[in-house]
Amino acid sequence: MASAAKKPRPRRARAITDKDLDAYLRLDKAELRDQYVVIVNGRVVSTGHDIERMLRSARRRYPRSVPFVAKAPGEVVLVL
Repeated sequence: MASAAKKPRPRRARAITDKDLDAYLRLDKAELRDQYVVIVNGRVVSTGHDIERMLRSARRRYPRSVPFVAKAPGEVVLVL
């Protein structure tokens, strides 16, 4: 009897952690006004305006992690 070929299991990405949110809250957002921030495993790995390039780089460097992405608020913030 031939054994059935097993399908490879999809890799599970890690969820965003409290470390990521804490790292974002500790940032000096005045310096990063209107810029995107990418955080992985509680570390800021990229800041800037080109979010697509930043995400590609973060996913390539940390393939098993889910990047936390946020935009630092500008001068005016509306909270609903």
